[in-house]
Amino acid sequence: MSGIKNRKKINKYLLKKLQEIQFDLTNHCNVNCPMCYMSYHRFKEQGFFQFDLFKKIIDEVVDEKYFATMIKLYWIGEPLLHPEFNMFVDYIFKKKLLHDFFKHTMVSTNGFALDRTLAQNILNTVKTGVDNGLPEDTFLVVLFSVDAITPETYRLVKPGAELNNIMENIKTFLSIRESLGLNYPVITLQFVIQEHNHSEVGAFVDYWKRFFRKIGKPLEVHYSWWHNNEHDHIAIMPCTAHSDFSKQNQLYKLYLDAIAPYTEAENHDPFGDYSNRFRDCWDLDLDKQEKDGCEYDSDDNRQPCSSVFKAPNIKHNGEIALCCRQALSEENNVGNLNKNTLTEIWTGEKMHNVRLEQINGIFNYGCDECITQEQWGFMTDSEIIEFLRLNGEENLINKFVDRKQF
Repeated sequence: MSGIKNRKKINKYLLKKLQEIQFDLTNHCNVNCPMCYMSYHRFKEQGFFQFDLFKKIIDEVVDEKYFATMIKLYWIGEPLLHPEFNMFVDYIFKKKLLHDFFKHTMVSTNGFALDRTLAQNILNTVKTGVDNGLPEDTFLVVLFSVDAITPETYRLVKPGAELNNIMENIKTFLSIRESLGLNYPVITLQFVIQEHNHSEVGAFVDYWKRFFRKIGKPLEVHYSWWHNNEHDHIAIMPCTAHSDFSKQNQLYKLYLDAIAPYTEAENHDPFGDYSNRFRDCWDLDLDKQEKDGCEYDSDDNRQPCSSVFKAPNIKHNGEIALCCRQALSEENNVGNLNKNTLTEIWTGEKMHNVRLEQINGIFNYGCDECITQEQWGFMTDSEIIEFLRLNGEENLINKFVDRKQF
């Protein structure tokens, strides 16, 4: 692969238009969800993101005038277990008051650790930011992974936690938000369909609809990956944690069967913008299990993934993973922020070569098995051509265009 010929222009191209920066505040978790990667992986070491390192990274983003649409304060572990969680939120809010370096932040949690004190602290930080001029939706979403509506099912899908605790924590969070006069962060009530809970979809939706009517708030229901974050909402989701395509097929058919009565009644396309390739990720004909039978995995005209261009994923120990699907990999890291800057790693030779490989139709490091690329987005032809032109690699433009016309 050719090297980076015009580093200054490439730096500007890659870091001025980040889709997101994702921070895994910890790889500890307090439950053992069977649908989660954490349930079948044991890390060599566990720990918490050092706040000083976080400040260093954010300061670099600010000083270099980079911009991220989203800063995600979660990844593989339970972020609210971090004893300094609110310090991370407070720091980016205070920085944003002085420098507009990101648009939104969000967190995903099982909610078990979100007691009244932590909820009050988080929402007080949001309130202070809004009162001082930050957009109301700066802290956009708190996603609660719930996945059940009965205590019995909850114990199966969330071993180690109790449903009553999470329900009370959600309601307390909403109550404090209301008392502070805030509309954000909105909450997502996530329900990932699995073998143990698929029969509870209707009861889950009905319960939360009744609750939100009681408190006089709107509640939307979505049966796809894509959510409108203007209002609190339920998200009924397929499980995508299994790399076993046979198992994934079975889970996806279970998802389609479970949501069919509701999506038909509402005339709603469960695939949304995810339709064609998402539908092809699972053959849905269980007699055809081979990965090569999935149109999605054909590299002939597959677009490069936006994740390797626009979304640094930073582990709790400062390592940057190749992408969000590499959370469990001990190998596919591209650098460590304890040793190098974000700029040096994200615009370095290793990432550059990965990008060029994908532009040339080569998808390594597990990318050939990824079934959620559309969730993160594809690079457009014009973006790829601009990237190559800025780096003085016009000779690769025709090759890229010819591959796309294969």
